Amino acid sequence: MSEIQYICLSDLHLGEEDSILSSMKEDGVDGDPCVPGPVLKELAACIKDLIGKFCGSTRKPILVLNGDTLELALCPIHQATMAFQCFISELHGDKGFPFDKIVMVPGNHDHHLWEMTREDQYRDYLQRHPEVVKLPEQWHSTKMFAGPDDNPISHYLTDMIQRPPLKMDMKLEVAYPNYGLITEKTLGRNKDPKKCVVFHHGHFTEWIYSAMSTVNGWIFEREDMSQYPWDIEKGNFAWIDFAWSALGQSGPGLETVYEKALDNREFGQVIANFSAGLAKEVGTRTFDWFEGAVIDKFLSLIYRGFGGAEKGHSDAPLSPDGLKQLFRYMEGPLHAQIRYEILAIREKKNELKDKDDKPDFFKGEVAPPTTFIFGHTHKPYMHHEAFAGYKDGVDVYNSGGWVVDTLDPNPLHGGSIVLVDDRLNVAAINMYKETKNNSISPIEFERLPSSSPSPVMDEIGRIQFAQENTWRTFSEVVAQTIPIRRKYLRKRVFSSLRT
Repeated sequence: MSEIQYICLSDLHLGEEDSILSSMKEDGVDGDPCVPGPVLKELAACIKDLIGKFCGSTRKPILVLNGDTLELALCPIHQATMAFQCFISELHGDKGFPFDKIVMVPGNHDHHLWEMTREDQYRDYLQRHPEVVKLPEQWHSTKMFAGPDDNPISHYLTDMIQRPPLKMDMKLEVAYPNYGLITEKTLGRNKDPKKCVVFHHGHFTEWIYSAMSTVNGWIFEREDMSQYPWDIEKGNFAWIDFAWSALGQSGPGLETVYEKALDNREFGQVIANFSAGLAKEVGTRTFDWFEGAVIDKFLSLIYRGFGGAEKGHSDAPLSPDGLKQLFRYMEGPLHAQIRYEILAIREKKNELKDKDDKPDFFKGEVAPPTTFIFGHTHKPYMHHEAFAGYKDGVDVYNSGGWVVDTLDPNPLHGGSIVLVDDRLNVAAINMYKETKNNSISPIEFERLPSSSPSPVMDEIGRIQFAQENTWRTFSEVVAQTIPIRRKYLRKRVFSSLRT
């Protein structure tokens, strides 16, 4: 029987007090980041149960952490790091670490991990090539379809899991902004079905994360020329790193502003205080015009990016604009990278007899059957989309998130484990969704009708999760945890700015 080869989680937000995986004291104050919260304990137990039954007869699976694993925007990096160590330790248990390796695909809230890795990668390259005199530009992405030793290593997180108490003999790989899997048939090498799976956190499917490219277009009166994902990153990496990964290291003020954005009246007070403080500094008669024409519009723009983001849209898994941006990314930069990299692989291996001997999808500009896995919105869902340029469309899976970040329960919010087998078939286990009355949310196995046959997925689909002690306990603990997290979130949102 086939086996599960990849297990994907996203949006853990480790270190953040609103993450349901964190520990919490009875008064709502953050607990010790080195101590696992009740939900984390039960989630780890479910994952290990899954691996014990459906993985590992030939080799251990690979853990893909698909963005916002560490919360670097809203808590200090040392706190997030300890929470990450705690997460790995809980998965480790007494029987050893159940994964062959870890691949991290940073998102916006842990983007700084990519910056650290990128700089280390560049330094390592220069040390290996002392003959290089004219320094190349630093890279803003990794290969999507990377070879065994192609992905750079996060020295920072590798050090954290190799030091006591974990002492793990493992290096943590980083892929950014996309991590891809591909069958050999797609490269023309065997009879397996042509397939491609792409992991991306999802921030490039939201306009605010390419805002600097947009502003650049306004100033110089030209269209955004981001042909590939690395073009988007090159034009916006400093903006993403500052606003969503570095600014939070300056103190708790940003978290307060972020939380106040959940309520229009409370965020209005933030804007009023900011405007009043700026007026006092400027001290000119023209400020009234400046405030109305510039400040309010600027802060409204920021609000759309923070408080009005996709995760706050409550009517559908994606807003109309979010769906539009998803189509833009899939049919543009991502499609271009898939085609570019597959051709590069075949050229490198001398598998093209001449310039005209290209895979069929290059001639017709059609990518192979693709599954796209992302998170970011905290709303797990699956859907088959007819993106242009892809053979038979694209299966889309969103892995949701593990954080309470709305003032009222939203039944669209929840978290999933996404599974990929050794033939690149994909399915998801929706672990929970928020409920209006804080009742227990059933765990559900989800798979698109367009999926190829998979014996291991069929076997998992037959599990009666409510009758399995490990999984039932998880659901009970989540149902107890979420209302407590929301209670203290509301308390902070409606507290005075002076406290």
